[in-house]
Amino acid sequence: MNPLRIFRLKTRYGIGAGERAAISLALSIHADLILIDERKGTQAALERGLEVAGTLGVLQRAARQGLVNLAKAFERLKQTNFRYRQEIMDRLLTEMRAH
Repeated sequence: MNPLRIFRLKTRYGIGAGERAAISLALSIHADLILIDERKGTQAALERGLEVAGTLGVLQRAARQGLVNLAKAFERLKQTNFRYRQEIMDRLLTEMRAH
C-alpha cells in the first residue's frame, strides 16, 4: 500500500499508526485474517476486503479447536485492561456451549 493510501486511512477513519501498518501489511501479503479490536480499524480493513477478527474472535476460534477453555480465557482477559461488552462474551460462550 503506498504512503498516500495509508495517509487516507488516517484521515478518513482516524485510525492510529498500528492499525494502518497492520492493514497495509495484510494487504501486501494477502493475509487470510487480520487481528484488530478497534472499531474504526475494523471498518477500514473490512472495506478493503480483509477478513477481520478481534481478540474475542481469535479466542473463540482457538476454543473451537480445543486449544483453550473459552470461559477461563475470558476470565483471565477480564483481569487485564482489555475492555469488551459483557454481552458479546456471554453470546460467544452460549454459542460454544451449543456446539
